[in-house]
Amino acid sequence: MAIVALPPDAELGESFRIFFFHLPAAILAFFSFTVTAVAGIMYLRTNEIRWDMISAGAVRLGFIFGGLALATGWAFSYLAWGTKWSWDPKVVATLVMWFVYSGYLMLRSGIDEESRKAKLCAVYGIVGYVSVPLSYLSSRLVYSLHPEGIGLTPVMKTTAAVMTIGFFLLYFYLLWFNMKLGMMGVES
Repeated sequence: MAIVALPPDAELGESFRIFFFHLPAAILAFFSFTVTAVAGIMYLRTNEIRWDMISAGAVRLGFIFGGLALATGWAFSYLAWGTKWSWDPKVVATLVMWFVYSGYLMLRSGIDEESRKAKLCAVYGIVGYVSVPLSYLSSRLVYSLHPEGIGLTPVMKTTAAVMTIGFFLLYFYLLWFNMKLGMMGVES
């Protein structure tokens, strides 16, 4: 739908289509890191390794979708505003969030003992979650170029919803697949 069904935008031409990949990627990054924190809390409460596997899978996916959100946001802003890097609070806060969770991945790969790794990563995922609402709310707290609403037409709203649902289906499949790999003992 984003590529075929919508006509080019009057101002941005074909480049506006990037938005329909950027929005679901950003939503899934925030969602993934929320799953990471919730699974971390559940691991600390129950000591069940499946919560650690969910947390690990979610943070990997969040890192990927966060990187996609940053890349597509950069591409869109470059095409729309002609700037390569804007130091916009939303962009900087999202980049900080992305680096926080890259720290989680480094911590995870640096510890061999499973129970210690799970416990430390659960705590890190919970504490690191502070970066998620900070990133989400940054454009509301201070002036930002990042638009809060861009006036989508009904067909654009439908396209955004379909793309987001598709991304969520992909996300849940990948999280399930990661759990299967974890149960087989194949952890990266």
